[in-house]
Amino acid sequence: MSFGQHFDYKVNPPNDYHRLGTAQKNMDTLSLWNYRLDLTYVPARHDSATPLGFIRFWRIKPIANDPILNEQAPPPGINFEIFDIRDSSFCYRSAHNAIFYSSCVPPNVGGDVFVIGKFIFLNRSACVHCGSAGAPHVDYCRPVINFIFKTLADSDISTLADIVRYLPIRSGRQS
Repeated sequence: MSFGQHFDYKVNPPNDYHRLGTAQKNMDTLSLWNYRLDLTYVPARHDSATPLGFIRFWRIKPIANDPILNEQAPPPGINFEIFDIRDSSFCYRSAHNAIFYSSCVPPNVGGDVFVIGKFIFLNRSACVHCGSAGAPHVDYCRPVINFIFKTLADSDISTLADIVRYLPIRSGRQS
């Protein structure tokens, strides 16, 4: 038996809703989302490019109100490694590989890339948890993430501290 992805790789600006179920109308309430920035992050893999940090975005509550679904599906979330813009070819190649070799189906395919100022935010995960068991094929991460990165793109970002200053969600600890 063979399973594969439809290959339509492209690097997308924050307002390009290219994934199945990723539409601005599915944008979640920002107050339900948190982030955690880790500047001491050391990746498990040793590559030619070293990330400057790591940021995780997650919804603080599961999507479904059904207690059975809440136990089966954790809240949506997505991770990004932060790279210097000089590592762009490495980041684009890594995103391409994450999408191409993923066995997940949209909206749970990773490989997202965002360029903000002199930083690249790269999701190298082949699979992410952005869908919901209660609403299949609806992406709960990317409308929020696209909005956040659009906000950052419209701001004057030159340092990682600037990113934290302009994030429209609060920092938190995931339990």
